[in-house]
Amino acid sequence: MPFDRKIEIYENYKQRLNLSLHAWNTIKYDTISFESEEEESISKKSLTSKSRAPKDKTTTREINLSGTLNRIFSNFYEDAKASISKQAKKKREHYTSILGESPDKESIIDILIEKDIVELEKNIPQQKDKDDKPIYFRINEQNFSYLTEPDKGCDENKYYTFKTKTESPNLSLYLKAIFEEYAKKYYCERERIFFGDIIKKIEIAKDKERLLRIKLRNGELYHVCPYAVLTDNMSVYNYLACYSKWSKDEKGENDKRKMLAVRISKIKNVEILESLGSLSDDEKIKIEDTVNERGVAYISSDNTSRFMIKLTDVGIKNYNEWLWQRPPYTEITGDGKNIYIFNCSERQVLVYFFKFGKEAEVIEPEGLREKFADGYRSAAKRYAVN
Repeated sequence: MPFDRKIEIYENYKQRLNLSLHAWNTIKYDTISFESEEEESISKKSLTSKSRAPKDKTTTREINLSGTLNRIFSNFYEDAKASISKQAKKKREHYTSILGESPDKESIIDILIEKDIVELEKNIPQQKDKDDKPIYFRINEQNFSYLTEPDKGCDENKYYTFKTKTESPNLSLYLKAIFEEYAKKYYCERERIFFGDIIKKIEIAKDKERLLRIKLRNGELYHVCPYAVLTDNMSVYNYLACYSKWSKDEKGENDKRKMLAVRISKIKNVEILESLGSLSDDEKIKIEDTVNERGVAYISSDNTSRFMIKLTDVGIKNYNEWLWQRPPYTEITGDGKNIYIFNCSERQVLVYFFKFGKEAEVIEPEGLREKFADGYRSAAKRYAVN
């Protein structure tokens, strides 16, 4: 049975939740991180712990927070451990497939499922902890329909109840369990959940070998042949690795076929086109080799070059410890074994080594050395005493 349509729901599907401080902060900053720059200024002003639904639908802030929570729920409830009835159904299908025609199969499965449910119920959070943050959000019609209509398949009310004599279904506790579970995941996992609808379309286009139309949040357009959604080497961000057939940005149109990596969180929307968009075996191998060599974040760079960086003892220590976006060296040379040779894109060297400051010196090429020097001179002017 689904949840009662009247239970705990205020006007216009408004729902009260009590979230842990960790879950609240995680979802608050994901709301900002996963939105466009245009929306970000609005987000920072109005993400307060007691956000209430606006009467005017054109007011975007609470809808933005509600939109985040609704999007997390709709993209996650199918796979969340908090959806105990769905997990039990998946377990039953799994046990049925592996037990085959075993005698007493059904009774064995019932015992196993019962044990699984007991373990899953251990993860149900308390209704309210002393440090919880109360928030309000509007459940959208799609999610409200799933949660309350008998033919939609929601059967979680039996596991989420108020601990009273009546043991009435507790919708807010189920929602809290979903969001608390989401907040415990790594950033790259949460990113995959939040953009799950986009990733699903990418996977459909790949399976059907269809061309994909991508619009980024900065307005750029691409027609691409998708390869896969890959996580970077440090498991932080997710990227669509693909070949672009056509693109349009502020520089105009470009129909040159080239390798491309697109941050999933930068994609505004995708559309599966009727045109074929398959990759050749050579292109797939090229993507795989380039990802192994540079990491998925840098496969878009057309060219790689040779770079020579001289590191101090502190710089060497930093290089060994600072793993994020670190380019692999091809050789270490110099009398002090402190000159590192790299074969990668200029962008990767800039992104990674600029933060080293005086602990790293670009020896060659001269053009990159000047870029570093100009950047440091500009930064120094910020602190110059008049």
